Amino acid sequence: MKKHLTAFLIIVTHLSVSAQTATKSLNGIWKFKAPIQLEWGTYHTIKTDLSTLQWDSIAVPGNWDTENEYSRYVGEAAYYRTFEIPSAFSKGELFIHFDAVYYEAKVYINGNYLGQHAGGYTPFEFCITDMVRRDTINELVVLVSNEISRGAWWSWGGISRNVSIHQYNDVKIDRFMISAIPDFENGKTTFSLSSQLENLKAVSKKLQVEVVFDDPAIPSIESSITLGNNEIKTIKSTFSINTEKLKLWHFDDPNLYHVTLKLKSGGTVLEERKTRFGVRKVEVKGIQLLLNNEPIRAFGFNRVSDHRAYGNTEPFELIKRDIDHMK
Repeated sequence: MKKHLTAFLIIVTHLSVSAQTATKSLNGIWKFKAPIQLEWGTYHTIKTDLSTLQWDSIAVPGNWDTENEYSRYVGEAAYYRTFEIPSAFSKGELFIHFDAVYYEAKVYINGNYLGQHAGGYTPFEFCITDMVRRDTINELVVLVSNEISRGAWWSWGGISRNVSIHQYNDVKIDRFMISAIPDFENGKTTFSLSSQLENLKAVSKKLQVEVVFDDPAIPSIESSITLGNNEIKTIKSTFSINTEKLKLWHFDDPNLYHVTLKLKSGGTVLEERKTRFGVRKVEVKGIQLLLNNEPIRAFGFNRVSDHRAYGNTEPFELIKRDIDHMK
């Protein structure tokens, strides 16, 4: 087998899109204040009149460390903006969704505490159906702390990825993940699928679950499931097909497959989620790093998002340039 001398990035991508979910983006210019002192009421509610405070402005997504005034600030900061619920959001359950906030976030709607999340690179969301005002302006506050550092890079503080409001109808796909690992000894590739489904209603629902791939060489999957009142359930499935029918992912030819998960009731699609994946196997044998059973020599590995002007919210063009340089 030939040896490759190249740059090698293992990027675990979980790109998912929901076709049935109505979405309102909250990206843009937010108000910002650091440090922040607030007056607290019962049940950790915010009592401060936020409209009277002196605020700076900051972009979301973004990092406060890219601003000279806050370039070395470590601590808690406040992000603040107002929003209205679109008239089209008249049905279903409303969730506020964050793709990532570094590192800890506490979220408040109209002064009321929603919840918190720790982990600077993972998405999270909270149900806001019963806490928003549909006929007037709502106030959103996110308290962000970058006091915890993870890894050997700068702890870029802030709301570093997209923020949006989602409206889900009846059911929700909380998670949809897939892996496809080839076994080169037996010539088979094993597909492992896992999805977490949530019933948003206080009534039992019987659903048809359909998984469809964009390549006819990979068989579709159909099953049925019953979700109880407000039940959350994880379903898993595994199957294998001949590897020779598939196109493997390689850094010189990074082929990706696309797959769609649909939840149906009586033939009507209630919710849909799409994601993409590559078929590949990475392993170490002795002192060799193998990709798809081929020895490779890596000159670049696991690029870190870290830039003085952009923080960890770099534009695609900059990421591509770095990868091209590495290759």
